[in-house]
Amino acid sequence: MGGNAIATALAEGFECPKTVLISSPSNIENVLMRFADFIGLPSKTKPFFISAVEREVGKSAEALNAAVNLQKSSSTCLIIHDQNDLEIPLSDAEAIAKKRDEISLVKTEGFGHRLIIRQPTVWKKAAEFFASENVYKSDMEGAAA
Repeated sequence: MGGNAIATALAEGFECPKTVLISSPSNIENVLMRFADFIGLPSKTKPFFISAVEREVGKSAEALNAAVNLQKSSSTCLIIHDQNDLEIPLSDAEAIAKKRDEISLVKTEGFGHRLIIRQPTVWKKAAEFFASENVYKSDMEGAAA
């Protein structure tokens, strides 16, 4: 959930000209609900679970929404996400990417959620992004990691 932490920091005034998010969720509340389903929490206890997490973190789940927070930022952002991610669906990355023209999405295939971070092609794409002058949606569309 590092991507959500970065997005929150940017929304709260942290200055960073470029950011890369890898397999980041858009909406933390959805992640918590999926986790609650995974561990079998009854529906009536899910709001209490989310409240407990919010108290522990010190922020509401809504305040940690990466799509909303990156919209408030001027940082150019590259999102790298695997099409076969079973933990954080690709739709989360797509929700973030559509918020601003300065947010680009690169889709990978075959790495899932956990192996993507170990891929040299992913690190290469991130390094190219940081080394470039400007990278906007039109420059990256259709690129593959």
